[in-house]
Amino acid sequence: MAARADKAWRAAAACDHLAHAAGDDAERAFYVRMRNAWITVGNQSQFAQELEQDMPPLPALEGAASRPAAEPLPGIGAR
Repeated sequence: MAARADKAWRAAAACDHLAHAAGDDAERAFYVRMRNAWITVGNQSQFAQELEQDMPPLPALEGAASRPAAEPLPGIGAR
């Protein structure tokens, strides 16, 4: 996951460079929005990685595959 965050931050840096080199305000605004989106992806990826490191693994659900499917709610499902 760290690699994903790093890739996102590199993309953000590239968009920042392009924003500074943009020839007009519309192009600059586009690259600034893209930069901000990539920063968000990087931050979320890093946050998810930190959560995964801190959480214990989930226990396996015994017999989950052999359980019958839940009954559909009345009025919903097959007609």
